[in-house]
Amino acid sequence: MHAQSVGPQQRPVSILHLLLMAAVCEFSLYRLIAPALKPPTDIPLWHALLEGLGLFLSYFAALLAAVLIVRMLWRMVVLERPYHAGFRWALCGAAGLSATLAAYSMFADANAFTSTWLRICLAITVVVLLLALMVGIKFLDYSPRAVWGVCMMTIPLLLTLAPFMMLVVGPPETRYSDFEPRMNEAAFAYLVMAGIAMPLCFAPRPILRSLTQTGPLTISLVISLMGALILRQHYEVGWRLAERGIALDMGPGLPANWIALAVVALGAVAWTLASCYMAPTEARGEIGIGISLIIMGGLIVGGGFPARYLLTLAGLLVLADASTRVREQEEHLREPRAGLLQGPPIAADAWQAYIRTLLAKLRGAPGADDGDEANGSAVTVGGEEEIRTTHVVTVRRGVQMRLCVELRSGSIMSIDLLCGDVPRVVTKLGEPAWTLYARPERMLGLKAHPEPPTSGESTHKTGDDPFDRRFIVRGAAATTDQLLDDELRSRTTALIDGWIAYWPGRGLLYRVYPGRGAPLDHPIPITELAFRGEDAEPSVDRMLTVIDLLAEISARVVPPEDERSDAVADDTADEESAQQTEQDPETAGSD
Repeated sequence: MHAQSVGPQQRPVSILHLLLMAAVCEFSLYRLIAPALKPPTDIPLWHALLEGLGLFLSYFAALLAAVLIVRMLWRMVVLERPYHAGFRWALCGAAGLSATLAAYSMFADANAFTSTWLRICLAITVVVLLLALMVGIKFLDYSPRAVWGVCMMTIPLLLTLAPFMMLVVGPPETRYSDFEPRMNEAAFAYLVMAGIAMPLCFAPRPILRSLTQTGPLTISLVISLMGALILRQHYEVGWRLAERGIALDMGPGLPANWIALAVVALGAVAWTLASCYMAPTEARGEIGIGISLIIMGGLIVGGGFPARYLLTLAGLLVLADASTRVREQEEHLREPRAGLLQGPPIAADAWQAYIRTLLAKLRGAPGADDGDEANGSAVTVGGEEEIRTTHVVTVRRGVQMRLCVELRSGSIMSIDLLCGDVPRVVTKLGEPAWTLYARPERMLGLKAHPEPPTSGESTHKTGDDPFDRRFIVRGAAATTDQLLDDELRSRTTALIDGWIAYWPGRGLLYRVYPGRGAPLDHPIPITELAFRGEDAEPSVDRMLTVIDLLAEISARVVPPEDERSDAVADDTADEESAQQTEQDPETAGSD
């Protein structure tokens, strides 16, 4: 019924995946295997070939990283997303200059000038990126956990660049102090703590579902045991592997408690990466790739090699970009559940009385097509697990509309209003051109209401302060003006919870989950129906008001139709053929 995410096995291979494979091969061959197998005296041919292959992979991965950086910056400018305009241009300038200096340093003789400006530009890139993400939390509804995770990954860069910046701008005696060793020790301690906390920021949501997956847990356990064995029995080997692989200097005499913390951090990082790679959403998989590139780049210190600076920069851009998209993609995985999120059950007689009253009002309400019995047709479809769906079909202002209310054990779980030629299952329609998302009510600080289908469009403000505070709008400003004038914006602000999605040429879909970040009794008086039952006269005014509003909005963009659209008919026919039909006696045969 809801938008589905693409599984990891269905993702097409892109330049990002090629970069990851090249970086892993270069990391394994050039940094770990070749140095470990290097003979102390004469170098055999096979080892020279192995080192040559590793060096080729290093340059190849750097080339792919440079291409990926240029591609991401170009898309950032052309698509005008995902950051605000000022931050986009500042980030393009700083990141572009950093990538240019790193690429130049790979083929030119290293000198103090290029090294200095490379580090300065990289630091500026990190600061601009963090500011853009912080602003996005407030105005663009980014995932706070993912953004704080990006901050956590970039702080070591600032710690390792601090001694260099002190040498540049500090007093002369700084170069003879112990400032740099102390900052390196602080960076190592922070990296251990950050590794332990990484699952809290980057683990796929819902996190309880991720914790029950056996694959990531098995991988994490195996890697933790291997790390503990190496550090406990052969500490020097582990020290050299960390220094050669990720430019992490643990020192010759690490205390036992820090060894234990390092093993825990290693297992936490392995579990996070495995969970991200196996996650069903594309953005979460890209988060795992971004973290991997940053680690193989030298834990955000570049390892002193320009090629690794390119890996680090590419990883930062990929991680930040995926963090802006992961929230809306994973919202579709959170289906309505029973328990605390389920409203009070409504008796069948009370619900039928409400539908009869709604039908009578629809047939005689202003805006209905006179003499059209479709304005009074309804059917209730029953299914497994005590799930029933009530369909009410009407034609308002010349627009075909269908109200679909899903009930589980008598409790209303979701309310859909389809306007035009839009089925309930919208995955085949592709991304909507425009979405409107009501900022949900928060209970205990948790955001509960799912977001609309993922749209590649950027958010924008209308200049109407109450409307902008109430909703997050994605799509072209011209589309917003086409759908909503001043009066409709005011009415939408007062009446709409949940979300609305618009597909040009097809129609609109309005969806709300009562009690999940939205009022329980709007637009259906659930509490009244549940506790007063059939004795009270059910009020349908709120539902009629919402239907009239959606009909007026739809009439601005949806061509008039005199009969049900093929998509609606097919959708209902499929449900009727698969499930048992229970019709209201008064409305039987009208659908």
